[in-house]
Amino acid sequence: GEDWLRTDTEGAYTPAVNTHRTPYAGRNFEYYSEDGFLAGELAYEEVMGMQSKGAICYIKHFALNEREAENRQSLFTWSNEQAIREIYLKPFEIAVKKGGSLGVMSAFNYIGYEWCGGNSALLNQVLRNEWGFDGVVITDSNRYSYMYVDQMLYAGGDLSLDFMAAFKLPGGDDQKNRLLAAAENPDTKVGFTLELQRASKDILYAVSNTWKMQ
Repeated sequence: GEDWLRTDTEGAYTPAVNTHRTPYAGRNFEYYSEDGFLAGELAYEEVMGMQSKGAICYIKHFALNEREAENRQSLFTWSNEQAIREIYLKPFEIAVKKGGSLGVMSAFNYIGYEWCGGNSALLNQVLRNEWGFDGVVITDSNRYSYMYVDQMLYAGGDLSLDFMAAFKLPGGDDQKNRLLAAAENPDTKVGFTLELQRASKDILYAVSNTWKMQ
């Protein structure tokens, strides 16, 4: 928290709480790993320390991320619900329910056949409805063509981490066309507008609870 005060930001992309699933995962040096409970307790302490100084902690990568190279955008992660809840989601759950984290960063990978950043079961059902999360969900760096911003919004996400990517790399026109179509189509424009309003509220709620706004 003290280190963060020296930055000109409202938050930090930390802590990283995924559980090691393979020795070749590119973030193993960064992830707490351990078991779900111990990792959750570590995450809780870091979130409390950071947020006591006014930061938003974007706990990451939600969820089951395990690769940082060699076409990480095409990683399909398979598991069962019991293992996901008891092991891989547990650190996030503790950081949210006990630590009151204001932020979450979603992941590049798919769980089954659905991208984490556009997965309503993960972001709406579990994170928001079950755990009571009221903060902001940001994607990992939006650099791959499947990371659709409209899908993110409908699934409960709020911010697209556009590292000069989503609208400038190949696939950027597709992003713009999808957003424009959702805004103009009579069948979707009301729902799309409501999701934009919800996302704005989530972002403002989180930022208004940072030290710089108090």
